[in-house]
Amino acid sequence: YAEALGELTKQMKTIAVSGMHGKSTTTAMIGLIMEKVGFDPTVIVGSKVREWGESNFRFGKSEWLVIEADEYNASFLNYRPQIIVLTNIEEEHLDTYKDLDDIINTFGEYISHLGEDGMLIYNGEDENIDKAISKSQFLISKKIPNPKLQKIQFNSKITIPNLNLKLLGKHNLMNAYAAISAARAIGISDEISIETLNGFSGIWRRMEYRGQFNGAKIYDDYAHHPTEIKATLEGLREILISHCEESKGRRSSLSLKATEEQGNPADGNNNSDSPRPLGARDDKCHLWCVFQPHQYDRIRKLFDRFISAFDAADKTIILPIYSVAGRESEEAKQKVSSEKLVKAINEAYKSASGETIYIDSFEKTAEYLKNNLKQGDIAVIMGAGDVYRMTNQLIS
Repeated sequence: YAEALGELTKQMKTIAVSGMHGKSTTTAMIGLIMEKVGFDPTVIVGSKVREWGESNFRFGKSEWLVIEADEYNASFLNYRPQIIVLTNIEEEHLDTYKDLDDIINTFGEYISHLGEDGMLIYNGEDENIDKAISKSQFLISKKIPNPKLQKIQFNSKITIPNLNLKLLGKHNLMNAYAAISAARAIGISDEISIETLNGFSGIWRRMEYRGQFNGAKIYDDYAHHPTEIKATLEGLREILISHCEESKGRRSSLSLKATEEQGNPADGNNNSDSPRPLGARDDKCHLWCVFQPHQYDRIRKLFDRFISAFDAADKTIILPIYSVAGRESEEAKQKVSSEKLVKAINEAYKSASGETIYIDSFEKTAEYLKNNLKQGDIAVIMGAGDVYRMTNQLIS
């Protein structure tokens, strides 16, 4: 697939959206903006887009191609785009990369695939992107920029009048800034971009509202990395606050003092630098997170970060880890489990032990939610495995 798509990128004017998070949403945003103004692009997204008949593909008749360029296994090295939109770089897919340095170096090689008149549109607040640029041919030497290549930054300090997204969360605002920056680069006015994005309700399994269960609002989300989990829960927290008189159930964002010797709780040493215990809770409404961990290797290598990922949730249910065939090490399977993650979270939040629990099946989880969810609550069913089946079960 990547090789075939790579051949298309050589023949068409290609905008490739890359980064660990936000690729699908940003790709859809750019495609919809271009469609509205008449560019008639072909668009390939990693999720379903409602405006394109719940498809992840839009066929266009122009020379423009907009793609989600996946970094897994360095597959994006097959592509030769004219424009790269880069959202963020951090540790992920550590089953195919040795470490963060390996990831940064690979992104540097990818950026070097831009043609002579290429353009990089990137998150100016991401230090790892800066490091990747320094590894690329954007610099003729260590200090001299290549004059044939162009760079455009976007950041969280941007103010765009009249931009009122339906999508909540700072991460979606950054996705919108990336899309608007890309549109500007090809001559599309902010007015068109803003009109398009203000009407955009999102894509499949990205903070997707699915219906109600027991009077609670049910959302479905693909998040499976600590950064994505945090961003989604913080966005849903905004919704909870907006329709509940008080929302006091947020965990403190302060961190426990780190011990001199840090250990990995997954290996039996729970000295992680994790947040302080939960604060007071609001009895009127709660934010629930039902999370299906995805891939043993990911959980093991990012274990400490998963402990604090659910900070914005009041109540968390963790399901068994979804194992990915061909991408797991036996060592990881022996070292980590959902039960160990739950234990580590509850030890980090000693004053609220029991607010995070382990349940071993969809059926038992659905029954637990039936007995405990109430009017005014919000629940998000989250993960990259097959947990969406439980969402379907609840709302049916």
